[in-house]
Amino acid sequence: VISSAASLAVAKPAPIAPSIVTQPIAQAVTIGTGAFFSVVASGTQPLYYQWSRDGSAIAGATNSRFDIAAAGFENAGLYSVVVSNEAANVVSAPVLLSVNAPVGPTITTQPQAKTVTRGAAISLSVAAAGTAPLGYQWKKDGAPIPGATNASYAKALVQDADGGDYWVIVSNPIGEASSN
Repeated sequence: VISSAASLAVAKPAPIAPSIVTQPIAQAVTIGTGAFFSVVASGTQPLYYQWSRDGSAIAGATNSRFDIAAAGFENAGLYSVVVSNEAANVVSAPVLLSVNAPVGPTITTQPQAKTVTRGAAISLSVAAAGTAPLGYQWKKDGAPIPGATNASYAKALVQDADGGDYWVIVSNPIGEASSN
C-alpha cells in the first residue's frame, strides 16, 4: 500500500530590515590630511550602502566605510549613509566633517626661570599649540643644544658652565615661535 504524497513547502523567512548599530562620528581635520567615516549595520544580508554629503549621493561611496585621502575645504559638510536591503532603508545620523586651515605654533606655557645649586638637576618645559607635527629645538645662549628636541629639556648634575639663558623654538610646516 502506498500513501498519497504529502507536500512540504519551505517558506523563506521574512527579511529583517537594516538597523544601524554604530553611527558615523563627526571629525575635524586639517586640510590635506585624511578622514574617514564608517558605520556598522545589521539586518538581512546583503546590505547595501550609499554615502552622501550635504544630501547628495557620492559616486562610488558604496561600502560601510568611506575614506577621504587628503581632505580639502570642498570636502567639508554633513555626511550620512543610507543602509538598505530587500526589506527597507535606514539613514544614519548626519555628522559634520570640518576641514581647517593649518595653524602656526604658539607658546601656551613659557619655560620658567630656575636657580639651582651645582650638582642638582634641572628640567625646563614648554607647552605649545598649533597644527601637528610640532618640532622643538632648545637653545642655550643662542646656540642649539644637540639632541634637545622635545617639549622639555632636562639635565642632571648641573655645572657652573650650564648657567645661562635657555629658550626653545617650536616649529611646524607653517612657521615657528620662540619662547621667552
